[in-house]
Amino acid sequence: SEPNAMNDGLASNDTLTLDSLYPALAGVYTSGGADSCFETLSEHVDELNKGGAADDVIFNIRSGTYLETLLIKDFPGSDCDREVIFQSETGNPVDVLITNLGINAYTVVLDGADGVTFQNLNLESVNTAFRHVVSYQNGAHCNQLIDNIITGFESTSRAASSAVIHSAAGPDTMNMFSGNHILHGSYSFYLLGSSTSLSHTSILY
Repeated sequence: SEPNAMNDGLASNDTLTLDSLYPALAGVYTSGGADSCFETLSEHVDELNKGGAADDVIFNIRSGTYLETLLIKDFPGSDCDREVIFQSETGNPVDVLITNLGINAYTVVLDGADGVTFQNLNLESVNTAFRHVVSYQNGAHCNQLIDNIITGFESTSRAASSAVIHSAAGPDTMNMFSGNHILHGSYSFYLLGSSTSLSHTSILY
C-alpha cells in the first residue's frame, strides 16, 4: 500500500485485531434444557461477568438439577438501579436445584456484584469445605434473595464457617431477604458490617 503517496515501510502493522470483546446483556434469556439461550448456568454467568448488563436482565432457568456454582463479580453495568434476576422459569422453587455437589466452591458468591436477585430457586450446599450457600464479598450491595429454598450444610457445627448465608468482610449493604425457607447450617445468617447506620444495614422480612 502507499499511504500518503509513499510506500508503506511496515506493512505488518496494517491489521487491527480485536480480542476479548463481549456484548452487554439486556432482556430475557433462558438457561438449561433444549433450545435455550445458554446450555449451563455457568455460561450465562460468564457472559454477564465479561459483557455486563446494558439494561435489566432476566435469566429464566429451566427445570432440573444443576451441579454448578455461580461466581458473580462486579460486572460492567452492575448497579443497584439495574436488575439482574435469576429465577425458576416455572416460578416453583422445587423445580430448579442448584448445588455445589462435587465442586469446591460456595454455591453462590456475589463478589462485589450489585442489583442481583435470586428468586423461586432451590439452592443448597453439600460440600464440607465450602458450607455457605450464599456468600457476599467485597462490597456486594442491593442484592435480593426472595422466596427461595436455601439448604445449608447439615452438621452439628456452631461455627460461622457453617452459616447458610454469610458476609464477613463487608461492607455489603442494603441486601434484602424475603420469604425464604432456610434449612440447616449453624446460622441462617451471619452478616457483619462496619456501621450501625440504618442506611448500611440489610433488610430481612
